[in-house]
Amino acid sequence: MSRRLVAPAVGAWIATLAAGCGSTPPAGGTPDAGADTDAGSAMRGRRGPAAADDAGQRPVDAGGDAQGSRDAATPDAGHDAASPPGAKPWVAGYYPGWTQDALPASEIDYGAMSVVIHFALWPQTDGTLDASANSVTNISDLVTRAHAAGDKVIISIGGAGSGSNLDAACSSATLSTFVSNVVSFVKTNGYDGVDIDWETIDDSTVYTAFVKALRAALPSPYLFTSTAGGGEQSALAAVASDLDQINIMTYDMAGDWGGWVSWYNGSLYEYGTAATNGEEANASVDAVVQQFLAAGVPASKIGIGSEFGGTVWQGVTAPNQPPGGSVRFDVPYNTIKGYGGTTRWDAKAQATSMLTPQGWASYDDTSDVAAKLSYVSSKGLGGLILWSLDMDHQTGTVGKDPLLNAIKAHW
Repeated sequence: MSRRLVAPAVGAWIATLAAGCGSTPPAGGTPDAGADTDAGSAMRGRRGPAAADDAGQRPVDAGGDAQGSRDAATPDAGHDAASPPGAKPWVAGYYPGWTQDALPASEIDYGAMSVVIHFALWPQTDGTLDASANSVTNISDLVTRAHAAGDKVIISIGGAGSGSNLDAACSSATLSTFVSNVVSFVKTNGYDGVDIDWETIDDSTVYTAFVKALRAALPSPYLFTSTAGGGEQSALAAVASDLDQINIMTYDMAGDWGGWVSWYNGSLYEYGTAATNGEEANASVDAVVQQFLAAGVPASKIGIGSEFGGTVWQGVTAPNQPPGGSVRFDVPYNTIKGYGGTTRWDAKAQATSMLTPQGWASYDDTSDVAAKLSYVSSKGLGGLILWSLDMDHQTGTVGKDPLLNAIKAHW
């Protein structure tokens, strides 16, 4: 998920994220620039929470784990949270609770990441937490397996459209209750920290108060991360010293929004007329990263995103064309590869696309994962987030997921 930096497109970007995205970063070598290759057949989004009135939702007190609670030790103080200069970047994979049937904790390839982000608790306006909204139920198994593999596992709070609930939960009347519930949930269930997915940050004062209160209640070595969208660099810069990771949702970066033309889902760079309404500078990973750096966010705390999937455009055959139909967002990697077609690597934009019978698909493939890891290293950034682990998973296997294998090959 990402959010646009210019007012007219902000609503469109946010609406896209709220609809839910699911994708998976590809694995493999980088194709020769401009080469066309036949795509073999194969075989979320931004994090969409369940609706507040979904059947079966229940508010849970802090620590509510359907599998039973247990005492938790303080996280290992020897594990670095942020990436100091020259250090190996972090790779943090989102694991949505609703995907646990297709991707049980026993099939996660923990060796392809350093952090598993369990997605997600839904914040209630009264400061309580709802674990059922996103089916966060397999906590003990996940935490045990991740720790056995040497990974940290943290719980995410929020999701697409969570901003208004978070604003209320973090009001002066309920902030202390909310923070207490978060801390209790983390410690009771053995998590190593918290990820805040506040979509969107409309009141930076409220956001800042919450971050500082939670950091005081969960000091280092607990891992404390936050997602970020386009236009939120000032809010994140104000609390950068309190956060270990600031992960920018650099995907869903183009769509059939007023004035836009076809463009890549999350390319490293842009060219041409990615948007004809003056937003070309907001249509690539590098453009948004530069804005966060200029706002004062330390490079070592910035993470960029890879969506294990992408967009499928109707009525276009390449980037920089007027939209000819609808655009489907958050199409999983496995689904896109299953369409079949001809893939092309755009060396200038550093992005993959495929012309398929279903439309022009822009998605992260193995070459994109390699390029993004190289970009992180070359720019001295902190790491990479993956949304989400189920989107390229080969059911019933461990270590066979193409995008995660690309991570391992280039990490």
